[in-house]
Amino acid sequence: MTFKQKLLTAMVSALIPLSVSAAVPQNVTQVEAHRTGNGMTVSWTSPQGGTDIGSYRVYVSHESILDHDGNYDDSVQTPDNKTVYVFNTLPLQSQKIYVAILAVSKEGEESEGFESETSIDSGVAPSSASSSSLSAAPAPMAVVEVKAVSGTGVLITFSKSITEPTPLEARFFAIVDASGSGLAITAIEVIDQTILLHTAMHEPDKNYSLAILEPISANDGTSFAVQSDKFPFTGFHNLMGAPQASSVSSSAPADVPYVSNPDLPPAPEENLGPPEDPVNLALKAMRRADGTYTVVAEWGASADSRHTLTSYSLATTKDGAMLNPNLVVASNRTSVKYDSVPAGVFGVKVSSKDEKGNESVGIQKVITLPNSGVGLLGIATVSGLITGRKKLRRRK
Repeated sequence: MTFKQKLLTAMVSALIPLSVSAAVPQNVTQVEAHRTGNGMTVSWTSPQGGTDIGSYRVYVSHESILDHDGNYDDSVQTPDNKTVYVFNTLPLQSQKIYVAILAVSKEGEESEGFESETSIDSGVAPSSASSSSLSAAPAPMAVVEVKAVSGTGVLITFSKSITEPTPLEARFFAIVDASGSGLAITAIEVIDQTILLHTAMHEPDKNYSLAILEPISANDGTSFAVQSDKFPFTGFHNLMGAPQASSVSSSAPADVPYVSNPDLPPAPEENLGPPEDPVNLALKAMRRADGTYTVVAEWGASADSRHTLTSYSLATTKDGAMLNPNLVVASNRTSVKYDSVPAGVFGVKVSSKDEKGNESVGIQKVITLPNSGVGLLGIATVSGLITGRKKLRRRK
């Protein structure tokens, strides 16, 4: 035998065991699983000709792996070629857990595909389902806050939007002071999650309580049920500390009426200047089904230290610069709702006006209303469907 023949024979002999050892393991055809303690134990039968198997991979899923083209949620590799693996805790929080096995050769080659699977009932879903069904039930509407927003305005804020139109009447509410004396309600406005009660003039810093005597319906079908709770609030605080009419009149002796002196010339009219601005302007935007927005503008009342305030003047802007005066509301109002506002820049300016027509500088707030996010929503939905999937393996 020549040297070349010896070399060729040696090469062929070296390749033969390599080709045999590189053979792909056969499929695992028998798999079993059962609960053990807080986890589960999986066992299977080694495939025929499995002498070269170095380990196994255990695949788990919340749905059938065979029925979903080899799609699975997670996997773990065994440390050796024993045909049993114990999960100390359940690998998935799912009512049913499906298990399939692939054999792995010592060279790292896996079986061609999944051929058999088993499943167990984990007992997780019933408790989860019951808790999720409880959480799915909408909570009833609640009162978040009751506060005086002007000398004749009481604002009730609820946890949900109020059904519109809601036929509310003054008899639905009762406002009393500590002595039990009632405060008259003259008008009612519903603005999204709030109800503005227009009342008779209440005393600043005096303690009052509000009772709701009839159910108030929310847009999601729930309601604020009648209950015995009373919601305390204090009369609107005069920020400038100006004396009230009652304190001024009480400072003069009751038996000495005031008489003007006709011999004195009339005092020159004082140049009062513009009234004080309102405060704390805020814009709340809610997207509508047609892609436009409902925007509610809310502000704090002017201090009105001279008691000359008669109204508020409002203007809107679509570019944050050019203003379009479009609304005047009474001085006892501190909120306005704009419907069907298109996406883009939107701003509101609120100024105070006095009885002589003087107008304050005003305060302004600008927000940007985003365009429709259908494209982003679609991507988010698709991503949600594939969350938790790590690998797709098709059975051959």
